[in-house]
Amino acid sequence: MGRPRFGRGRAYMPKSTIDARNHVQQSIENAVPDLGIVIDGPISVELTFIHSRPNRLKAKKHSDGRILKTTRPDLDNLIKLVLDALQLTGIIEDDKQVVRICATDYYAARHEEAHTHYQLYTYFDSEYSNPNLPPPHDHPKPI
Repeated sequence: MGRPRFGRGRAYMPKSTIDARNHVQQSIENAVPDLGIVIDGPISVELTFIHSRPNRLKAKKHSDGRILKTTRPDLDNLIKLVLDALQLTGIIEDDKQVVRICATDYYAARHEEAHTHYQLYTYFDSEYSNPNLPPPHDHPKPI
């Protein structure tokens, strides 16, 4: 999984990235009952990526809970994958709408399946245009 590659004078997206993005897009389409909604204002995105625990971390000496993951794929690439899928599903118009991202990358707890959890929050016009209110990240509205 990764970002566009360059070769023979052109840019291309690796098949593994396209497959992963399509999988995320399909998961979003299955999870959101009415894809007729389009968020056109600023949003906050919270993401938790849970990867399968590798064999090297299954020994008893390692915690039973989630373990922070610092290996590939990089967290920024995972974030971009989800944002691209949200845009392709039509839920957001453009990833430039994202004004706040909170993302964490873990290996699964011992008896936990790999999955991705995402939550989107919107901001009402009055909340992000009023200079007397705190910054938008203090007032997200879940959708």
